[in-house]
Amino acid sequence: MPVLIYGLVIVYLSSQSNPDRHLPSFLFGFSDKILHAFEYGILGILLYRAFRQTTGTFKSMGFAMICIVAFGISDEVHQWFVPNRQADFWDLVADTGGAALLILVWGFVTEKFRIGLPVPKKQLIKAPQHCAKSVLSSSKTRDLLHKGNDEETTSQSHVNPKSL
Repeated sequence: MPVLIYGLVIVYLSSQSNPDRHLPSFLFGFSDKILHAFEYGILGILLYRAFRQTTGTFKSMGFAMICIVAFGISDEVHQWFVPNRQADFWDLVADTGGAALLILVWGFVTEKFRIGLPVPKKQLIKAPQHCAKSVLSSSKTRDLLHKGNDEETTSQSHVNPKSL
């Protein structure tokens, strides 16, 4: 949901003929490219966090970057049709660069210190209780557990799980 809301804010600002009227005055001192980098960097972090819930770190970074580039291109194309706005290749470069930088920093910090990304419960795999009971009630399993000190069992280096 945060990705969707933030993306809609970007589209809204991109749709304005004079977006400066909608921005706080303290942002006017910054370069347009810095603002683009920061704006898309935040979007990149949100995308990374969303993808990280279901995939690994590097795949999440890759998917987030693919989305950033696609969204940035669509944003620049969209600005061709907005009065007093223009598409700018260097805006896309700033969008992509800012997102890449902030995604890498966020990924490093969260993976290094393991903060901010709890493992979703759906990723935890639990065996149903009836499976554990049926394995433990198997006569072959009981025999293996009770024969732990027998020569036959200790001489075996591998027990075939299919035989259980």
